[in-house]
Amino acid sequence: MTRQALHDDGLCTKYAHAYKVHTSCVRCTLALVSTYIWSRPERPERGAGLNRERIVAAAMAIADADGLDAVTMRRVAAEIGVSTMALYRHVENKADILDLMLDAAYGELRLAPAPADGWRASMDRLAREVRAMVLRHPWFATLAHTRPPSPNYVAFYDHCLGALKGLPLSPVRLHAAVNMVVNHAVTFAQMEHTISVQWKDLGAAEREAAQSIGAYLGTLMASGRYPHFTAAMGTARPAPDEMFAMGLDLILTGIAASAS
Repeated sequence: MTRQALHDDGLCTKYAHAYKVHTSCVRCTLALVSTYIWSRPERPERGAGLNRERIVAAAMAIADADGLDAVTMRRVAAEIGVSTMALYRHVENKADILDLMLDAAYGELRLAPAPADGWRASMDRLAREVRAMVLRHPWFATLAHTRPPSPNYVAFYDHCLGALKGLPLSPVRLHAAVNMVVNHAVTFAQMEHTISVQWKDLGAAEREAAQSIGAYLGTLMASGRYPHFTAAMGTARPAPDEMFAMGLDLILTGIAASAS
C-alpha cells in the first residue's frame, strides 16, 4: 500500500499530508513504516543490470555536483542511461532515492574497532570521518534530520554509543554527547562548504566589496567600544583544520569532565 493510499484510507484523520506521520497514532505510524524502502525487498536486476546501488550512485553524483533539487527521477534515469519508467521497478519516488542516498552517505563512514587509547580517540576519529563525508556530500545535512532512520544510520549511531560505553553517563547524556560531537562535525563542514562556494562565485567587484568589510571592522575596533572583540580578533585566525580540532577538543573535554 502506498503512502497516498494510507492517507486516503483515513488510518489517521490528523494526517497533515500523505508524506507525514502522525506519530501519536500507533496504527498510522506502523502502517507507514511498512512502506519505507528498508521494509521492501530489493527486486532482481533485469537486462540493463539496474539496481538500487546504481540508482543511488547516480543520484549522489548529481547531488554532489548540482544539489538536491537537481535529483529527479528523469535526471537519475538519464545519468544511468535507462528510461524513467525503469526506475519505478526499484524505487517508488524521489523520497525513496533520498533515503537511499542518506543511507549510502552514512555507509561511507568507517566504523573501525575502538583504538587502544580509548573513547576520546574513537570520537575524534569519528568526528573527522563525518566532517570529510559532509564535505564530499554537502547535501547530507539537509537530509540528516528529515529522512527516516536507515540501517547505516543505526549502525553508525550504535558504534558511537559503543565508543562511549565505558563512561559513567546516563543514557540521555550519552545521546547528548554523541549529538554534540556529530553536530560539530556536520555544522563545521557546512560552514566550510558555504564559504568555499560563496567565495568562488563572487565576481571581482564583489570580492573587493567583501574585503572592505575588514576595513569596516578595523574602524569599529579602533573605536575602543568593543575591547573583548578587539582582543579576540587581534590574534591570528587558525586554519580550518586547527579550528575544527580546537572545537572538537573543547567538546571532548567537556564530555570527559561530565563523566568524572
